[in-house]
Amino acid sequence: MRIRTRWIPWIPVGRSARLKCMLFLMTAFFLSVQHFINISERRTAQNGFHISYSTKRTTVTSRPSAETEWSISMGLKQGSEETSAQRDYGPLSNRTCSGQIQLLMGHHRQRKGFLTVGISSVPRDGEFYLPVTLSSLHEKLTGAERDEVVIVVYLASFDKEFVNDIFTQVHTFYNESLESGLLQIIQPEPIIYHDMDNIKKRTYNDSLERVHWRTKQNVDYGHLFGYCENISQYYIHLEDDVIAATGFLDDIKAMIVDVNKPLFNKEWFELSFSGLGFIGKLYRSRELCSMKKFFLLFKVEKPCDLLIKDLRGIMQQQKEIKRAKSLFQHIGITSSLAGKTQKLTDRLFKDRRKSGNAIEQYLLVNYKQSTLKNPNAEIRSSLKTFGRYLPHIPYISSAMGFYWAETPSNNSVYRITFRTLQHVNSIVIKTGHPVNKNDFLTEGEVWLSQGSLDKNCEDYTKAGPFEDGQFSVNFETVVPVQCIEIRITKDMDTWLIIWEIVIDS
Repeated sequence: MRIRTRWIPWIPVGRSARLKCMLFLMTAFFLSVQHFINISERRTAQNGFHISYSTKRTTVTSRPSAETEWSISMGLKQGSEETSAQRDYGPLSNRTCSGQIQLLMGHHRQRKGFLTVGISSVPRDGEFYLPVTLSSLHEKLTGAERDEVVIVVYLASFDKEFVNDIFTQVHTFYNESLESGLLQIIQPEPIIYHDMDNIKKRTYNDSLERVHWRTKQNVDYGHLFGYCENISQYYIHLEDDVIAATGFLDDIKAMIVDVNKPLFNKEWFELSFSGLGFIGKLYRSRELCSMKKFFLLFKVEKPCDLLIKDLRGIMQQQKEIKRAKSLFQHIGITSSLAGKTQKLTDRLFKDRRKSGNAIEQYLLVNYKQSTLKNPNAEIRSSLKTFGRYLPHIPYISSAMGFYWAETPSNNSVYRITFRTLQHVNSIVIKTGHPVNKNDFLTEGEVWLSQGSLDKNCEDYTKAGPFEDGQFSVNFETVVPVQCIEIRITKDMDTWLIIWEIVIDS
C-alpha cells in the first residue's frame, strides 16, 4: 500500500529539508538528555553523593620566571593538586563545565558578578590586537563598574613568545586588575585538541586547513563557555581585536531591563550588541554549559556563527534581537587564519565619528623598525596620556601604535624601571609621528640610574639630550642600569609622540 505524504504533512519531502529536520531532532534530543542529566546530578548531590570534576587551576599574581612561563605556556600545571578550599572558592562550587582549564593569572571572586566578558586570543601574523582590546575595556569601565565585571582571556595557543608577551603586558599594566579579580588569564590543557589531526571531513566547500581552523575555534569557544559558566549572571562574547563604546555596561543593562519587561512578550536566548560575526553576543550564564556541549558536539560541521544561529533557533528565538547602535567595533585586519585579511567595520558603532574613525587606524600599525625584545620593565609616565595611546606601546616590540601625550610640561617624566639590573650596550628612543612627522620631543634629556639594593632609583646620571626628536647612544663598555628617565626640560606647545624604544642589553 502506498502512503501519500500529503496525509502526513510534517514529513519533509526534499533531501535538504530532511537533513535539516534530522539535525533539529538530534539537537533537541541532545538538549533533552542533557537536561535530565543535570537534574540527575543535582538530585545525586542533594542525596549526599559527591560528583568529582577535573578542574585544575593555579593562581599567579606575580611575574613568573622564564622557566615557569614555559611550563605554563605548554599547558602544564604548577604546584601540587588543588585543595578543597580552591575547589569551593566563591561561585566555583556550583560549576560543572569548567574542566581541563588552568587559571594562569588573577583569581576568582567570592561573589557572583553581573557580566563576564569572554575573549579567546591567538597569535596573528605580525599583529597583536589584544592590548588595544584590554585597554579599551578598562578605559570604558568606571571604578564601580569594575566590581561588577570579570574579563576572562582564554589563551588559545601554546606559542611561547605569544604567551610570554601577554604575561609581560598584563603583569606590567593590569596587576591591579589581577589582584581585584577583574581580569583572569586562562589556558586549556593540550589534551582538548587531541583529535584535531584526525579531521578529514570537509563542509561548505572549505579547504581542510580552514576546516581545522574553524573546528579549533569552536573547541576554544566551547571551553571558554564552560569556564565562564557561573562567574556572573550574564556572559558576553568578544574577539581579541575589538574596542568598546563609551558606557557600554549601562547600555547592556538598559537593554536587558527592556527585554525582560512583560510588554516585550518574547523569550530570548541571545542579545546582540554588534552587527559583525560572533562579536558582542550576550547570554545568560546558566546557558553556557549547554552551549559548550553543543559546540563540541557539532564542532566540525559548521563555523561558530552558524552554530550559534542554529542553537538560537532551537532555543525558540527565531530572529536576532539587536541593539540599534553597536557597542563593540571590530578593528583587526589580520585574521587568525594564516593568510587571511578582513577589513570589517561596523557602521552602526555607537562611538563612530561622523568623519570616520581615521585616528583609530594609528592603533592598527606597528611602526617599529627593530625586532629586538626589550628587558622586562615597569613603565610609568607623569604626562597626560591621550586615549588608548598608552605609555607601554613604544617599549614592546610587538605592540601596535605609539605613545601619545597631551602638551607636556617642564619636568614631566617618562620612566622605565627594569625588573632586574641590566647591563646596557645601547639605547635608542624615537619620537614624533613616524609618518606625519609631527609631535617631536625638542627639549628633553635621558638620565640613567644604577638603582640600589632596594631597587630605588635616586642617583641619576645624564646620558645626553634629544636631537631632532631622537636619542641614540652606544656605550664603549656595558653600563649597569636599573632605571631610564626621559625628562621634559621645557613646556611644549605641541603634543608628544614616542613610537619606539630599543634597549640592547
